[in-house]
Amino acid sequence: MEGGGPENTQAAGDFLLSEYQLSNFQKMLHVTTLPYFELLLKTSWVKGTPISTTIEAYRTYPNLH
Repeated sequence: MEGGGPENTQAAGDFLLSEYQLSNFQKMLHVTTLPYFELLLKTSWVKGTPISTTIEAYRTYPNLH
């Protein structure tokens, strides 16, 4: 997990710890269990507001165990 700054790294961590975000990602993939994956997240932040995160691109590795 890596971000371009502390806020971006925090947003990535928040995404991974959010049941809501991961559930939506899982629905987008149409799978019952998440495979190994990579995400490119776009974050938007205005001082004093929560960070919003959207998925810009993803790659899955379904054959890795």
